[in-house]
Amino acid sequence: QRSAGGRSRQPPSEALCPAAAELHRHAQAGDRGSAAERIPALLADIAPALQELDGWTLSATVWSLAKLQFRDGPLLNAISAASLIKITSGDFRAQHLARTAWAFARMMLYDSPVLDA
Repeated sequence: QRSAGGRSRQPPSEALCPAAAELHRHAQAGDRGSAAERIPALLADIAPALQELDGWTLSATVWSLAKLQFRDGPLLNAISAASLIKITSGDFRAQHLARTAWAFARMMLYDSPVLDA
């Protein structure tokens, strides 16, 4: 897919993590009300897969949580840790880092190690 600015946009991989893809769809639609009851179940499915997610899906997941105004401290800490591994291994692109930093700042989580990366 291409965004209006011509940049490549890739949705979270449905095959890699269907729950992350569903969460992202809710966030893109601004679907906070109906998503609220699904979010805990989606997060329960996402959490065990965090270490296997690619940079795009990790950053899209935390972006989705920020857009939906949903804070889950333990999950955000786990996303931060998984993101740091991707950052230090070079598997996190600048776009992923920017999206992740925006999401943590939006949720007023300024002490996240990701913001220091």
